[in-house]
Amino acid sequence: MRHRHLPISWCDVRNNLLNDGVGLALLGTLLMLSVAPVNAGFPLSTEDTGTLGLGRSKIELTIERGTDRVQGVHERGIVQETAFVHGLLGNLNGALTLPYRDVRSDEAGGTHAHGVSDAKLGVKWRYFEQQGLSLGLKSVLTLPTGTAAAQLGNGKATQAVNAITSYESGPWEFDLDLGYKRNGNTLNQREHLSSVSVALVRNFDSRWKVMADMGVASNKNKVSNQAPVYLGAGLSFAMTKAVVLNLGVKQALSSVETDFTGLAGLELHF
Repeated sequence: MRHRHLPISWCDVRNNLLNDGVGLALLGTLLMLSVAPVNAGFPLSTEDTGTLGLGRSKIELTIERGTDRVQGVHERGIVQETAFVHGLLGNLNGALTLPYRDVRSDEAGGTHAHGVSDAKLGVKWRYFEQQGLSLGLKSVLTLPTGTAAAQLGNGKATQAVNAITSYESGPWEFDLDLGYKRNGNTLNQREHLSSVSVALVRNFDSRWKVMADMGVASNKNKVSNQAPVYLGAGLSFAMTKAVVLNLGVKQALSSVETDFTGLAGLELHF
């Protein structure tokens, strides 16, 4: 796969939900027509400045299934992630993310690799908040726990930092996410990567919200200067105060971005 931000294994749910192309198409249409408290984040790639609050925690289970066609070869990638997030302070979150990846190619004698991918440690700090405007920083350290030779990891640690701006006005939220990543790797990829994305979120009541984002990033491939560009849309439904369901889609806007990605997630707050 060319460029993917792909996430306890929901095999039956995954196969029924994400392999249904018609269902995803209908979902994408609904998302573009039409959530819980204002916040971006998953299923979008754009971050927001929201934090859980002191002593509050959540477990987030997510899955992303990307499909791509490269020079006539069909490639598929699935990432399932389990994230443990805790409010260290009222404006500071700490997070541990454990991913599992499945990557396969349909070319003659195609490859298939699956297993544990690179684990992530992260913190998010909202350092300014006034009259609907908030500023934050998110830093993530990725550990080389996956096997790089099997396309399950980078082979080296990576470090990333994102500068986030969020603005809320009534039911609307706007997010701007500027990112830099030192992409340590043994895969002959670029080591210095940047990204920018924007998101728009609309709350309808205390339970429903819809969102969309658009982003562009550096190409990891050293031999190409074409930038991956995507358009994403998402839907969030708070079934209870403690359980939130998230669904989303991502569509490529450039040939070096993964053609299509379906996303689903479940948040358990406590």
